[in-house]
Amino acid sequence: MDVPSTNSCRKIAEFSRVPLMKILLYAGHVPDAREAFPDSWPAFGDYLRGKYPDTLSEDLIFVIEGLIEARRHRKRSSTRRWRSRQGASS
Repeated sequence: MDVPSTNSCRKIAEFSRVPLMKILLYAGHVPDAREAFPDSWPAFGDYLRGKYPDTLSEDLIFVIEGLIEARRHRKRSSTRRWRSRQGASS
């Protein structure tokens, strides 16, 4: 499969109004950090507890973590559907 040059990716991004980093990611010029290092990111709840120890309650931190995890799950499943459609069309 031919990979478009970074200059072509820039032109595609400008024309389609899609962020350049997304085009570079799909073209294979940039590694997907979310898939490459998912376990190296600290838990968001731990970050919140350290950053706002007296401001946020445990219940609120739990809700925020749940929302983030739900969003990650939706993004992962939509990426899988997109990739499976791409594989079926080629």
